[in-house]
Amino acid sequence: MKLIIAALGVSGIGGMTVDAYEALRENHVIFRTAVHEAARQLIEKGISWETLDDLYDSQDDFDALDDAIAQKVIESLHEHGTVVYAVAGGAGFGDSSVPLVIKEAEKAGAEIKALPGCGYFEQAALLGGGMMNAFVCPALLLEKQMINTLYPLVITEINDVIQAGEVKLTLMERYPDDCRVTMIDGESRWVFPLHELDKQKKYSHSAIISLPPIDIKALSRYDFNRLLRIISILRGQDDDFEGCPWDMEQTHDSIKRDLVEEAYEAVEAIDSGDGFTMADELGDMLLQIVLHAQIGREEGEFDIDDITTAICEKMIYRHPHIFADANAETADDVLKAWDKLKLKEKKQASVAQSMRDLPKAMPALMRAAKVQKRAANAGFDFTDALEAMKKLPEEIEEVKEAIKKGDQKDLEMELGDLLFAVVNVIRLLKVDAELSLNASSNKFIRRFEYLENAAQKLKKSVAELTFEESDAIWEEAKKALKDN
Repeated sequence: MKLIIAALGVSGIGGMTVDAYEALRENHVIFRTAVHEAARQLIEKGISWETLDDLYDSQDDFDALDDAIAQKVIESLHEHGTVVYAVAGGAGFGDSSVPLVIKEAEKAGAEIKALPGCGYFEQAALLGGGMMNAFVCPALLLEKQMINTLYPLVITEINDVIQAGEVKLTLMERYPDDCRVTMIDGESRWVFPLHELDKQKKYSHSAIISLPPIDIKALSRYDFNRLLRIISILRGQDDDFEGCPWDMEQTHDSIKRDLVEEAYEAVEAIDSGDGFTMADELGDMLLQIVLHAQIGREEGEFDIDDITTAICEKMIYRHPHIFADANAETADDVLKAWDKLKLKEKKQASVAQSMRDLPKAMPALMRAAKVQKRAANAGFDFTDALEAMKKLPEEIEEVKEAIKKGDQKDLEMELGDLLFAVVNVIRLLKVDAELSLNASSNKFIRRFEYLENAAQKLKKSVAELTFEESDAIWEEAKKALKDN
């Protein structure tokens, strides 16, 4: 058996190679679709043919369609011995069914031969110009995540106005509304703004559009690739721009505190519930990561792909219940398995070692909770929060004893034990100690502001208020601000 993959080009038989044309004339042909000028011309010449157009309506999605196409081609191979599978374009790279058809044909023991033609890319390069490094994608498969405005884009098979409208909406997520689009169909070529893509007079299976790279200052929305480029520019790594003196001076060490500050600001934005503020502050956090990635790249240590590879590998490894055959029915099951995998991954010999490896710069309440959590996962824990609360009076008595002794070092240790015991209660109640204390600090600030304003109305400072006045105003503040 022999399978020939033949490219029909993008218009008539003039875009085919002589070898492809002869193979189509001499053998049984399966057209991916007969809605193509070259297919129409070949059919008129009386070739032996069939089409897979009827499969489009009978399948639920493109994966199912490709499976059905592969099955149909293999059946025809067994029947005819030699089959030409004819697809639009130049080499079949834009046709998702081709790799699967080849794979199934190889399983069946068939000889494989490929006959390219003049495809979408070549036509766009000749008529559109500036297509070096272009990304080529069929309209049906286009997704926003595929689009990189740093490079030219070629979209094939704009069949009708509905498809043109869908493509327009996808592109307008990345491109300016007035971006100049070149549309090519056969030997015809015309240019128009992107927002008019679904207002053209003509669409066809052979129609393609090309979009140029977009200037970095012309975009209304920016994707991750643009962020990487901007940081590279600021660091003086782009010949088209001068770098920023401040950005070029930064090192991992000089900006490490900024990462912590931005993280806290992001948490505050999340607490605000304001989506715009969250996006802004999370962007500031992402900036810090990309800056470190750029510095790492310049110093030959690592780059952004090393960062994304590390986290992706970690997520796959630590989710065997998703990517392997492990079981985890509840969130608690997942967390316990996660900690065990971390021990193995970090080559930590014991739970105590995993506790020691927690960053010393981590906020104390957060670090205490993590230490307790790791002990709990190892089986050392109170039964519940009420049981843990019984420890608090004991710790308070020890603090009192330390105060009586007047030993500062002993007092610091006992106060730490008291805080540690309080964190244990908070953890068992599934509350974040850090966030809880921050909320109480904010509440205190609001009440103190109320007290300060009340004192001003009495023409006094806070310090000049009597205890009775302060206490009464504070109780008033608690009632007035109880919803806050």
